[in-house]
Amino acid sequence: MRLTGIIGIQVAAVCIASVLVGCASTGDDSRVSLYASKSALSGDVYYARAPSMQTAERELAECLFRVAGQVSLRKKVFVRYIVSPVTAPDGSTVKRTQVVLDYDQSNSIAILDNLTVIKVARTANGTEALVRYASAGTRARVQPDARLDGSGNPRWVTNPPRGSGFFAAVGSIVQNPSAADGYANADTNAIGALASLAIKPAESGNSRVYEGTLRGVYIARRWFNAREGRWYSLAILPR
Repeated sequence: MRLTGIIGIQVAAVCIASVLVGCASTGDDSRVSLYASKSALSGDVYYARAPSMQTAERELAECLFRVAGQVSLRKKVFVRYIVSPVTAPDGSTVKRTQVVLDYDQSNSIAILDNLTVIKVARTANGTEALVRYASAGTRARVQPDARLDGSGNPRWVTNPPRGSGFFAAVGSIVQNPSAADGYANADTNAIGALASLAIKPAESGNSRVYEGTLRGVYIARRWFNAREGRWYSLAILPR
């Protein structure tokens, strides 16, 4: 499945029933912060957010398929990351990036059988969920600096963690605060940035193209800065 973001698909109610364990809801987006929960830092727990739909069940189903996509992507993902110089309005040269992710999501139903919903929070803008995958395995040991700096972002945004056992990269995107795909698109950009660290580039005109397969990629931290309207993701690739 070729994606420029993590795209959800519908799931039958029977699948929801097989994984749904305990839900809670809130009515205020300012209190929805499951991505920052301690549970979200566990090696076998995934976070997903879905847009507002007709029912809570459909929103949760979308979250589950987005988690299934993250699990599939973590196993193996083909990345094409293109960095091109462009001229800004002020005459300066800046970099424009494009990311395409391609991975097999045909085993989503099998993955759903191994998912357990830990926490759910629903608002008028949609649903977010923390979901445990029974066969996630272990993650590389990373210690991102979560202290906030003057911009209101955790320090890992400008100083990703470093270590001999992994690569780390940050991706971000400016989107509406209620956008369900904010984190998903930041995830995609972070994974593209990882490719620039782990893959030797090829030259294509004035552009650099990083193209290859990554295994074990996962998102270790997420953050939304309301003042900037920007979503951030920290991606990790075990070496």
